[in-house]
Amino acid sequence: MSRWSEERAAPHVVPIIALLRKFTDRWKDEETLLTILQSIDTGARELWVFFDDGKPSAVMLGRFRDTPAGKKIYEICLFAGELRMSEWKLLGHIEKYAAKRGAVEMESLARMGFRKILAPHGYKPVLETLRKKLNEDSHG
Repeated sequence: MSRWSEERAAPHVVPIIALLRKFTDRWKDEETLLTILQSIDTGARELWVFFDDGKPSAVMLGRFRDTPAGKKIYEICLFAGELRMSEWKLLGHIEKYAAKRGAVEMESLARMGFRKILAPHGYKPVLETLRKKLNEDSHG
């Protein structure tokens, strides 16, 4: 929840990039490493880094967004890495950060498996995204 100096961040850059690559390798047609880094650099998204024994173990991106009706939501997404179940309590720090800045709701864009992880923290499914790949063999 702080901005780090270049000197403080430098030893962690390579492991953080490796964690972000885990996401981009899995979801090649969703994001690129360049678009993620640009969104962090411009302030469009915020990078959250989780540490285990002083080394980055997981990353998550967050961003504020307003609904058309004006509700401010803090959206967390693009989780990559490893967190023990007990470490998910750190999500409370992100929630406090978001609330202090005016968010009234949290939202997570995540794979279906995260339902079980996030449910004990008060997260519930609200909408579901359904996808279908389109190709020459697709029929309406």
